[in-house]
Amino acid sequence: MTHPLTKLRVNKQVTAEMISRCERTVDSIPEEVLPRCRFGKSVGFRVVDIETLLARVASGEVRIGKVNQ
Repeated sequence: MTHPLTKLRVNKQVTAEMISRCERTVDSIPEEVLPRCRFGKSVGFRVVDIETLLARVASGEVRIGKVNQ
């Protein structure tokens, strides 16, 4: 199995782990903040978009989940 960060796209579970939040929080993030990649019925997230989100959270530009509110 390859490490998730070597992938270009990851699923919601891995995304939640990467941002240290639950999958419901991932669902609540607006698509303008964290774009979704859809392939048929499958939804994923680009690792580069997740990294951008984390940088924006660290800078205080955006907030996600109850921890940051």
